[in-house]
Amino acid sequence: MWGSSIKRKAMAVNCDENKKVREIFDAAIKLESEIENDSNSSSSISHQEKTTRCIQMLEDVTRMISELGLFSTNEDVDEVITSDLRYFLLPALLGYLTLRRIESLVSRLDLLKIADVYYKDFLTRCQDYKIAKVEAKEKGNKSHKVHHCYHFYI
Repeated sequence: MWGSSIKRKAMAVNCDENKKVREIFDAAIKLESEIENDSNSSSSISHQEKTTRCIQMLEDVTRMISELGLFSTNEDVDEVITSDLRYFLLPALLGYLTLRRIESLVSRLDLLKIADVYYKDFLTRCQDYKIAKVEAKEKGNKSHKVHHCYHFYI
């Protein structure tokens, strides 16, 4: 009797958390659309504030999804709830928005490195869930820094 009551409470909390995740994600997507269609310069204060706010919202969603345990790398994409598939885009969106940032406190190289981590996470997720095959190839020679070229096969 006690166990079923605890389970119902846990399910209600998860349901509320899932709803909150959806609401924040939808608000972030709406804000990203505003950023994309903004007629102001990308270096304007309002544009940068929107970009920073959108990144914070998507990072919050990422943390919440991790806490809820929505995804597991031992699953196939077929096992993921259809309404949760959109969250696969989180790292790609974060990478894209990171590249739109213009800050005096963070160097452009640091922003590129952060975006690279997000994009690699997205590609790894696609590989893990067998959405696409991703191959990394090194480019350059020993006297130059090694760069990676990713091939994405669906």
